[in-house]
Amino acid sequence: MDKCRKLVDRWLFTGLTVVTLFLLIIPGDGSAVKGQTLPLEEIVVSFEVPRLVTQDIIVQYDGATVYLPLIEVFSYLGINIRADFAGKIFSGQYYTDDEEYELNLNLLKFKYHGTEIVLSRADFYIGADVYLRVNLFKRLFGLKMEFNFSTLTVLAELDKKYPAFRKMEREKAHQKLERQVTELRDIKSLAQRRDYINGAALDWMISASPLGVNKTHYYNFNLGGMLLGGDINVNTTGNTANGLQPTQYNYRWHYYVGDNSYLTQVELGHVYSTGSFSRGLKGFKLTNKPQVQRKYFQTIQISDHLGQGWEVELYINNKLTDFTYTDQYGNYNFLLDVYYGASRVMLKMYGPNGEIVTKEDFIKVPYNLIPKNTIEYSLTGGVTSGLEGNKGYAQADGYYGLFRNLTLGVGADIPLRPEENEKPLAGMDFTYQPSGDLTFNGFFAPNYQVKGDVNFSKPSLINVNGSFTKFFENESRNKAGQLYGFKLSLSSPLKIMDRYLGLRYSIAFDRYTNMDAINMNYGLNSSISRFNFNYIGNFKISKYISRTVKYMTGQLLLSANLFRWLRPQFRIDYDHMDNRVTGYGVYLTRRIFRTGQLSVSFRRNVYSESNLIMVTFNIFNDFASFSSKVLHSDRQLSMSQVQKGSIRYDQDNNSFRFDRSSSVGYGSAVLKPFMDDNYNGIYDEGEEYLDDLKINVRGMGGRSYKKEKLLYYDRLRPYESYVLQIDPNSLDNPLLKPVYENYEVKVNPNVVTKIDVPLVMGAEVSGYVQRKTADGEVGIGGIKIIFLNMTTESVTEVTTFNNGDYYYLGLVPGRYRAYIDNELLEKYGYTAEPGDIEFEIVPQEGGAVIEDINFSLRPKE
Repeated sequence: MDKCRKLVDRWLFTGLTVVTLFLLIIPGDGSAVKGQTLPLEEIVVSFEVPRLVTQDIIVQYDGATVYLPLIEVFSYLGINIRADFAGKIFSGQYYTDDEEYELNLNLLKFKYHGTEIVLSRADFYIGADVYLRVNLFKRLFGLKMEFNFSTLTVLAELDKKYPAFRKMEREKAHQKLERQVTELRDIKSLAQRRDYINGAALDWMISASPLGVNKTHYYNFNLGGMLLGGDINVNTTGNTANGLQPTQYNYRWHYYVGDNSYLTQVELGHVYSTGSFSRGLKGFKLTNKPQVQRKYFQTIQISDHLGQGWEVELYINNKLTDFTYTDQYGNYNFLLDVYYGASRVMLKMYGPNGEIVTKEDFIKVPYNLIPKNTIEYSLTGGVTSGLEGNKGYAQADGYYGLFRNLTLGVGADIPLRPEENEKPLAGMDFTYQPSGDLTFNGFFAPNYQVKGDVNFSKPSLINVNGSFTKFFENESRNKAGQLYGFKLSLSSPLKIMDRYLGLRYSIAFDRYTNMDAINMNYGLNSSISRFNFNYIGNFKISKYISRTVKYMTGQLLLSANLFRWLRPQFRIDYDHMDNRVTGYGVYLTRRIFRTGQLSVSFRRNVYSESNLIMVTFNIFNDFASFSSKVLHSDRQLSMSQVQKGSIRYDQDNNSFRFDRSSSVGYGSAVLKPFMDDNYNGIYDEGEEYLDDLKINVRGMGGRSYKKEKLLYYDRLRPYESYVLQIDPNSLDNPLLKPVYENYEVKVNPNVVTKIDVPLVMGAEVSGYVQRKTADGEVGIGGIKIIFLNMTTESVTEVTTFNNGDYYYLGLVPGRYRAYIDNELLEKYGYTAEPGDIEFEIVPQEGGAVIEDINFSLRPKE
């Protein structure tokens, strides 16, 4: 009996042992596979990724190293992970959708990017999270992490590809965009001045030839100013041989009426008509075309379905302009303002599981398309001058935006005293854009010409232009005897591996009464390391009645950026018909001083066996630019010099300013901040002008410089609106604040527009925010109080300290409403008492002090 019991016990022990070994060797479901079996201790360490996260986490410690919670760490890094604790499988997309990974702890295998790694049970531990040994993150995911026991810190390297880091950068960009929109609310529009007579600007150019056969000196003067509320321009040229001639004077007076649908501009003097029959006349011009070239064309809607939880960013020409989130139905929607020219529109979409989707498109709007239902016209009349003699003409043209992508136009050219066989001309034209990359233009005028143009453009891929013109017999207009012609041109930035090869080709065919002409141009350019090359070829055939002439030439240009201070260039001319080099040259250019450049060139003409040596020296300063050129060829030495610049009179400061760039036709502005003691917004005698105030001019295409504590902005486009953003933190005295932080101005051409910026002493405002609890009221930090200026609608945000107090210095005088940020109240479930507080800041010396703007928060019921 005892033997039987012992035998049964031995069988049971053997069976249990086998089952136990089987379960250990072949993992299955249940808790048998927990990984690390050594005693582990839970400790708290600081998990740190520079510039991204610093967070206390619970890790497992085995006495030598730590095991990090994978799901929690990935949540801080923003890496997608799906956890299946029952199946011991953890998977997801690492950075993008195509970077799928899978950690299968049942099979002790890890798969990522086509590779497979075998794990051991000592590498992990499964508890409330799946814990991986710290050095395993580098082996599996390439995440380098180090554990420092002395500081109880796990430090991970920053990878800017982390989805969490990308999201943080996006949030910063979103906040910056919202801040820019908020800052532009407080805009003070300044009325444009209409002066009867004011200002003066002079562009000058003098050319001298002290050496050589031709020692005639030339000069050109262009004078501009304001007269009778409009701008006037007078231009004259002359030389030392003939002096000034009456026929060399040109003048034009231009008056900007304002933006309306009937009449916007009036011009008198030397004017240029528009449309297909354009010509220069001495007379008048009336038009309702916008003074400033249109920028805005139309507003379109961009929408699509993605699913819930997506974030979508809208970029225009690589600049973030808007962002949104999908709604409860998974849709997003943007209203996009389309502008003339070419715009690159890009949507960046970020999914809830780490997905990243990008869509890109190019929107092209030609400038001869006008908005739908818009009418433009021009009326011109006067007499011609120069070679055509004094002949009178009246011209008219009009355009109508029939559809968003179709503009129709008509025009007429009427001789007032027609010569023999000269008849009035009338025609019509159109611009049609069936798609964003295809545009058609057409023109038809009986007894004159018919013309068609087409453009197809795929940015960074190909650009194609084609045109055809047929001329009708018309002695007054078609005097060259041309019958018809067509032209085709192509260009493409061909990409070969990582290098671009620019290709271009054009062919033109023209038929005249006595000849045919074919002209082809082709070329390519690229760069290799520091060397650039450009080849230009030309093939031309001229067929006359009795003979045919052919030309085929090529030109190769090589340049090398070998030295910072010297950039040599080489040129070779080749005649493909004769198979010989016709010329070659070397060009050396070096920058000298800070604003000068010296160029030396040598050219050899093989046909004429002559050499040309040229030395050019250019230098400029704030006064003018100077250029000197010395030529030596065929034992002849010549020299020419050109000096040019401009002078502008500042009427407000009664001073002259010199510049090397042209000034006529451009506006200039001077910023004059002053201490507005009586708070009337106007500079009064005795008030102090200040300096060191900095501004940012939105849309400014000119340049700024400082002179005698005054900040000037030059080369501004006249009659165009500019927004000046004041930097209130640029002043040394923190109490001084601008009354308005943004100014909208329009400058006149040829004059200096003064912009007075009143500054006042800012007020001090303080208070506290408390939270009601069962034990009483306690201060609460991090609460955002908003101060709304009820006059300017500008917003100032202040955040409470940890004890609930807040303090701000710099509110300008005016009426205000203070309230707690509503989004923050909704987030934490509070209501504020009172809901808002209105108060007024009265200007006073030293600045006003406003106290006890207090709020109490209590939980919503």
